[in-house]
Amino acid sequence: MPAPLSERNNSSRLSAMTSATGTSALEQLQQRLRDLQQQRQSLKNPEVAAKPRPASAQQISAKRRKLIREGYTRHGLPVPTITEATSLEPLLYRSEKVVGKGAFGLVSLARSIVTGELVAMKTIDRAKLHSENLKKAVEHEIRILKKIKHQSVVKLYEVFETPRSIHIIMEYVDGGTVQQLVKKNKRIAEEDAAMLFAQLVDAVSHCHEHHVCHRDLKLENFMLGRNGRTLKLIDFGLSVVWKPGQSLFKSYGTPCYMAPEIIKGANYSGAHVDVWSLGVALATMLTGSLPFQGAGDTELKKHILRGTFPCPEHVTAEARDLLARMLALNPAERISMEAIKQHPWLRGAADAAARSGATCPAPLVASEVAPLDEGILAQLEQLGLERGEVERSVRSRAYNHSSACYEMLLTASQADKGRPSARGESSAR
Repeated sequence: MPAPLSERNNSSRLSAMTSATGTSALEQLQQRLRDLQQQRQSLKNPEVAAKPRPASAQQISAKRRKLIREGYTRHGLPVPTITEATSLEPLLYRSEKVVGKGAFGLVSLARSIVTGELVAMKTIDRAKLHSENLKKAVEHEIRILKKIKHQSVVKLYEVFETPRSIHIIMEYVDGGTVQQLVKKNKRIAEEDAAMLFAQLVDAVSHCHEHHVCHRDLKLENFMLGRNGRTLKLIDFGLSVVWKPGQSLFKSYGTPCYMAPEIIKGANYSGAHVDVWSLGVALATMLTGSLPFQGAGDTELKKHILRGTFPCPEHVTAEARDLLARMLALNPAERISMEAIKQHPWLRGAADAAARSGATCPAPLVASEVAPLDEGILAQLEQLGLERGEVERSVRSRAYNHSSACYEMLLTASQADKGRPSARGESSAR
């Protein structure tokens, strides 16, 4: 018996809808129901409706291509040829010169083609990461740089990868190292040394509060700002995160700065070995030479395990006392980071520096609601970045290009003022 006309018409319409869209009427009705439910939810919760959808890979690619074209044009540079196989992220920076080479890659001085600011770009060759342990070491350093946010620790701006390389973009500090300063001036006057050392102690103490042991504290890893009065701690390649009460056992560091317990091959406390290395650094700053030296490893180890070193007469009694406490052979008798901060030498020299107008960088103020710099946001909008994307990236610590550009301009603004902004890092919290 033939179906009623109404059923035949409904069936025809159903078939037509299915053939025309490739979707069954039932699926269309289900999708319509889901859309209605989402609309109802949006009316109940306006924040959900206002939340932007994440950009697609194609949209991100198109934005980056535009930034690259406009950036190179703005700086009077030839626009690079871009194909489908081109990795876009490296083109957002233009390498100016190589400033260092390592076992796995190199460090370049580079310039952002968006902001025009100089950065340090660490490029790691994937082909040289032969084992999983080496790959994990690189990932570990990046995690620690993201973990430590402090005015006297070098800033991490962003990290991106290509098929051949891993690129770590960091703050460029252009005043040279403390090692270079000591070599140039033979030694550092106590008042100036205390001002720099106070910043260093504050940075290492902050690391310890986050259970990070640096394990390679030496003058070459203390970078100076252009004015020579601010200091940044760099190179967390040998650092480790430890749990409260946990002993470490692997031997790492630069031999002349190694604590005696590491020399002995014993288990050690991360905080104790960093204090020893800081003591070696301070002694070198005040005297102009390393306290423990030797013609070879065997002789060097003997001198470290003996724990005595010549101290020139010009070193004050308070400085000698602090050095003796930091370089105590028994780790249990070694002075703590908090006690170093309260030591009369450091407090007295800091007071003298304050009277002369040479103050250390102000501590950062942590605040979840600290406003971002309106001037920088407006500047980035003019340069082609979306304000909302920049704000979200900075507040969520995305370490992407939007947050990197903001942090670059913030760092430049702080340098121009001669001191860190109270918002500074806190804006990214």
